[in-house]
Amino acid sequence: PAPAPSQVGTEVSKAAKKDAVSLAFGCQYKLDKDLTVKGKVDADGMLSASYKHKLSNISTLTLATVIDTVHLAESSKHKFGLALNLTP
Repeated sequence: PAPAPSQVGTEVSKAAKKDAVSLAFGCQYKLDKDLTVKGKVDADGMLSASYKHKLSNISTLTLATVIDTVHLAESSKHKFGLALNLTP
């Protein structure tokens, strides 16, 4: 059977030497067989998103970003990335 087009998940973690518990929620949606978008937000206000597109049998393009929603005005807190993977 084909995989479900969307998935959701929750992550709860605790470091052994810390009292704080980390919490995150995420989702993934397959728009078609070659295109996937993902999103995640954690308890610290970090919003992550990615777009992955299989361009051909040998190439995949991924765009990703992480935005600190607590410090929106500080552009140095945000990240953006681009990857082009070529597999012969």
